[in-house]
Amino acid sequence: PAAAAAATAGTPSLRFALATHQAGHIVAGFIDDPNRLRKVQLYGPCATRASVVPLSTHQSMRTEMTIRLAGMAAEEIFTGESSSFAADDLAGATALGADMVGRFGMGGSLVSLATGRMRRYRFMERTLEDARTRKELEALLRDSKRESMRLMLENRHLIIALRDELLRREQLTTTDIQLLFDEARSEREDADEVLVDLRIASDRNRPVVKIARS
Repeated sequence: PAAAAAATAGTPSLRFALATHQAGHIVAGFIDDPNRLRKVQLYGPCATRASVVPLSTHQSMRTEMTIRLAGMAAEEIFTGESSSFAADDLAGATALGADMVGRFGMGGSLVSLATGRMRRYRFMERTLEDARTRKELEALLRDSKRESMRLMLENRHLIIALRDELLRREQLTTTDIQLLFDEARSEREDADEVLVDLRIASDRNRPVVKIARS
């Protein structure tokens, strides 16, 4: 993505945000299935997709939406705000949700909006223009974002370890990630108490997170 490319010549804060974003995808995808990752790069398209697997069930599609939104969630938790790195992730998650509620009958209605040989862009237009499916799609995205936030908070020690290693090495294999996970888990010194209010904050449209040191 253009935002990731810009970060290659950007400031340390841009690299930090990108590494945090990529670490979010890595952790969410790896927790779901360690075999889904082969190699991760700080810069490059493979780092922005945690997995490429056939999607057919409600749960598998929800899991993929959570993985796609994990980078955005990690940025918000560790940098205080999200960035344009999430653009492609949001587009992908929106497309998945549109398929769920507009094509596959996984929402509140069995009516399909993908009739005949409708082109993809027209299907997306119909899904977003329809009040029912747009509302259901928004709810799916918000729920997936909540799950992404939960995963990032529960595994913040892994995010930190992966982020720092990506900044140092810029490329990690599956073996590297597994070893890093094992080390981070064994050496975890978590003296912080994280209080999470999963009610969406109206002014920021994301869960309220408070960290209190003991």
